[in-house]
Amino acid sequence: MPRKPIEIPKKKLVDLYVKKNMSITETAEKLGRGYSTVVRELSRHNISLKKQGSGNTLDIPEKTIIDLYVNKKLPYESVAKKLGISKATLARRLHKLKITPRRGPKRTQRLESKNPAQKIIQRLAVPHNQIRLYQLFSK
Repeated sequence: MPRKPIEIPKKKLVDLYVKKNMSITETAEKLGRGYSTVVRELSRHNISLKKQGSGNTLDIPEKTIIDLYVNKKLPYESVAKKLGISKATLARRLHKLKITPRRGPKRTQRLESKNPAQKIIQRLAVPHNQIRLYQLFSK
């Protein structure tokens, strides 16, 4: 005996998917149905599918990003945490705003020390750095 296809009322789909702007996955979970079932029912009811990635857009004002990153000179991690976004999202926003990301100090700047012995210890503590002792004193 063939199985009867699961039908979802158009009113429920419109309410969840269109009015409440839920994704197909969220709609399926809410209705206790599978993803493909929801897609099939949306198609059957002539409800057009949203573009992928069209939901969940964050509306963070440009001024806020510029203030935190450029004016206050907060590091990436801090700005992303304050805004509740990932570092990758922050990087995309900065790129979109044509803001060049700041780079940390160069390794040689971080290893600056007045004491030559301390300088040797600091350089040798960096495992991938193959510096010979005579190179330290040749400068």
